[in-house]
Amino acid sequence: MMFWRGAPIAEVRPGQHLARPRIVLDRALDVLDPPARAGVQARLDRWFAERIERRLPVFARLDAVTRDLGAGAPLRALASALLEAGGLLPRRAVAALVEALDAEARKKLRRIGVTIGTLDLFAPALLKPAAAALRRELMGLTDAPPDGATVLTRGAQGADLVHGFRPLGQQAVRVDLVERIARAAHDARKGRAPFAPDPALATSLGLSADTLSRLMAQLGFRTARAQEGQPPRWIWQGLVPVAKPKAPPRDNAFAVLEALRRG
Repeated sequence: MMFWRGAPIAEVRPGQHLARPRIVLDRALDVLDPPARAGVQARLDRWFAERIERRLPVFARLDAVTRDLGAGAPLRALASALLEAGGLLPRRAVAALVEALDAEARKKLRRIGVTIGTLDLFAPALLKPAAAALRRELMGLTDAPPDGATVLTRGAQGADLVHGFRPLGQQAVRVDLVERIARAAHDARKGRAPFAPDPALATSLGLSADTLSRLMAQLGFRTARAQEGQPPRWIWQGLVPVAKPKAPPRDNAFAVLEALRRG
């Protein structure tokens, strides 16, 4: 609800996406003549757009991309999907769109402020307290995580992906730190030879051994045999590829009907 001097004047309702919701004037403003109502509507629409551009610039940039015919279909579709999801998506959910991006589109996405992570696409700026609060407001989210939290106990308020935390066993880790650990692991490995990542990073973040093991597995590593008393070692085996949709069987009734239609 939007207020002016304590009186309700409009309500924010779902629109095309989060950057462009519908601003619906309160019925109390029906007493205004049409030109005056139109002026109030235009002013509120402009105020809201300016608020988004100032406080959630990533949303404003993604919105601009969705209307840029020169951006290319894959990037425009991905920008739209990100806006629908509040600027954060599991990478596997949009794997085909990510794979379709050329080098220039990837650069443009980075300039917008979106990171193509190993497991998630996310905008780091949206994880900061003020931006995260407005994002939750627009999405109608509750159970907010504590400001500045990086690792939460599983089941705690905000310990899920919609809030920017990836659940891993009994903990949930903020997605930007998941990517930080992924990069550190790849920096430490030598091809596919077994290696032991520096435990200091995970320890400093408060990750348990079980959480780190689950995360390494999701990042595409498998455990290697380690000597007794030595830290766990890992081998890079690659991410599990996204399964392509199977073609429908050709011997069912629907396939026969389609064949009859085609003659």
